[in-house]
Amino acid sequence: MIFFQRSTVIPVFLLLAATQASTALADESSPEINFVTSIGYQDKMLSFDQKYKGPAPEDNSTADFSVHMPVGNISFTTSIDRVFLALKYEKSLTEASTEADETDRMTLFNDANLLTLDGSELGVEREDKSITLGFNVFRGLNLFIGYMKGETQLTPDPLLNHNNFHYNKSYLVHDERVQGHDVPSYLQTYTEEGPYIGFSYAWRIAEAGTLSASYAYADMNGQYKDNAQCGVVNTCDDFDWRGETKGNSIGLTWTAPLGESSSYFLDLRQQSYNMDGDDKTGTFPNQSVETEETMQGITAGLQFYF
Repeated sequence: MIFFQRSTVIPVFLLLAATQASTALADESSPEINFVTSIGYQDKMLSFDQKYKGPAPEDNSTADFSVHMPVGNISFTTSIDRVFLALKYEKSLTEASTEADETDRMTLFNDANLLTLDGSELGVEREDKSITLGFNVFRGLNLFIGYMKGETQLTPDPLLNHNNFHYNKSYLVHDERVQGHDVPSYLQTYTEEGPYIGFSYAWRIAEAGTLSASYAYADMNGQYKDNAQCGVVNTCDDFDWRGETKGNSIGLTWTAPLGESSSYFLDLRQQSYNMDGDDKTGTFPNQSVETEETMQGITAGLQFYF
């Protein structure tokens, strides 16, 4: 487990399992014990926006990007009377590629750039894991608590330009690998982990299906870091930002039967993560970073009841 300082984040991907469980719980004719397996495909838009702040003008800069990515998810839900427990795993199916828009952090050698220089490609992947425990209060209303961990991985392509004066950190690590140093390829991770709380409400629309709405709020730990290694020439200025990450999520799900033991669902969801972090390495003293990560997605999938 990665250790973080106190932070807050939004657990949106997990809410789908909770709203799906509400359908079975709201049906008085359901068996006393229910098991539901769900698989889905999601088209996700991930937007990443950062602001770096410090006492000197050259310490202040911004970095942002947006990218579409295909995501697969699977969940397992068990309900006993009015109580349900849901496990969910979600991961991008392939590395998505985009370009970052970033201002220089230094006037000459901008090896302190945390992402990349304009014009180079940036690989992006996302993974989420969660567990939810909920209770059906009455009819379609459910309250739940849970725990989640989400991670965005960034792999900037090596870039060197401007008469060899401007480069990104990925280039520095790549150069060390070319010279024979046994160092891993450059990687950045933005991670949030911790508990959340929320509610969902389901409306049964005749025999056509069920419409569910959900909301969640989380208070978690956050970390933004890279894997640069000290002790190797030019790659010792690693960074490790930690701090509070506040967020919320909102979702809308339509579920309709396909047969006696299966159904399909469509889910619209937005989740937001806002971290206010401080440097923990001493590399950037008296500096801070504000990170906003927003994910919007539409998911289509199948549910199977046992």
